[in-house]
Amino acid sequence: MTPATEHKKELFATALLKWWPSNRRDFPWRKRRDAYSVLIAEQLLRKTSAKQVDAVYEHFMKRFQNPRQLASATPKEIEELIRPLGIEKRRSITLYRFGLAVTKQFQSKIPRSRDALLTLPGVGEYAADAVRSLVTGDRLPMVDRNAVRVVTRIFSIDLPPNQRKATRVVRKFMLPLVRRHGAKNINLGLLDFAATVCTARRPKCSGCVMRDFCQYTQNEPDR
Repeated sequence: MTPATEHKKELFATALLKWWPSNRRDFPWRKRRDAYSVLIAEQLLRKTSAKQVDAVYEHFMKRFQNPRQLASATPKEIEELIRPLGIEKRRSITLYRFGLAVTKQFQSKIPRSRDALLTLPGVGEYAADAVRSLVTGDRLPMVDRNAVRVVTRIFSIDLPPNQRKATRVVRKFMLPLVRRHGAKNINLGLLDFAATVCTARRPKCSGCVMRDFCQYTQNEPDR
């Protein structure tokens, strides 16, 4: 890593941490800090907007307060509850299997190791890192497609075409940053920045706090 890149990474972290406190989004799942609540939110949010999930999350958590209650339901019951989210049949089966696996294999307690988390139905690398970052306090980056987009734009990183490999490259790139500055604020700040400023389409470059050092803006000066 060149000194110039390290300097830009510090500018990025400083700008993000200054921007986020007054621009953070408020969702009910962010007020919970147990692993079960975090994993349910991540499964509901997959391929679904936060606004849609906001409308059903609290109802879901009241009905299925723990893995045992989720495992004792039927996929049809779960499907009815999450119908507003779309793709409810496939998602309901995954949620049921998730509850069953936690109940039978881990005595209704969400495991804390990354390897064990990844054995659970519906739990991928991002969700596992979310638990480790937001619940156990490990300084790990949470990297999804949105984070890849932001980091790639700002730093102009060459990434492999394979999405999973690209995600791992960005995760490795971000790891020293969250270790220095803390994971929660960096991760949630990046998530909110991607959703509201550095959007996939029509990013709001003109008022962006990263504008002075963002490679994407420099390559597209009219933005």
